Amino acid sequence: MPRMWLRVTTLSLFLVAGSLKIWANQKPAQCRDFFAAPTWQSYNRAKRGMGPSDFLKEVLRTKGLRVGEAYDLGAGSGNESFELASQGWTVTAIEADSGSARDLKADKRFAKVSGSLKVLELPFEKAKLHPIDLIVSRQAIPFLTPSEFPRVWRSMVENLRRGGLMSIDFFGPKDFRASPLKTILTFEQVVALAGSDLEVLEVFKTEGLHGEAFWQMYTLHARKK
Repeated sequence: MPRMWLRVTTLSLFLVAGSLKIWANQKPAQCRDFFAAPTWQSYNRAKRGMGPSDFLKEVLRTKGLRVGEAYDLGAGSGNESFELASQGWTVTAIEADSGSARDLKADKRFAKVSGSLKVLELPFEKAKLHPIDLIVSRQAIPFLTPSEFPRVWRSMVENLRRGGLMSIDFFGPKDFRASPLKTILTFEQVVALAGSDLEVLEVFKTEGLHGEAFWQMYTLHARKK
């Protein structure tokens, strides 16, 4: 199958303090088409060095977070982890794929931030989380099974410190990766995840046909009350 780039150029909707606004991502999304890579390691290598996501930039630029401790769940290429560590955060990058975890430690960026970045090679659903200021996860949480997700989500919420922030990607029902074995949520279900413990700051919707695949992704930004 031919190699393709995913570009997000469609308008995305997000919810801020109960009002609907428009947000447009004009830059290429920082990942290669899911079909192009035969293994997680090759997929993550294709993304390596592309820099942090626009979602993380939004969090760091506008949310007034003080530098602290962060988890990157399903760290993959490490682009989010390296950006956070370079800005003074103490980061734990959790990655289940052994090849990708080795690549994180071998990345030339690692030597510059090794004192601030720890790489754990294990599925994040098996990690024992500790109190934390920021949790980011790019396109990883949906790969939890529906039976695994409630426990993991509960642990994430419980261990997020008061005032701490989450930036988490979810797949919608129309996403080409959707299946009964994954955690797939509608926009309303993503918003409802906040419950009484989180304040929803915004939910970005990225949707459209890119190459051969239809993407539908919701990115939740929420703060611990």
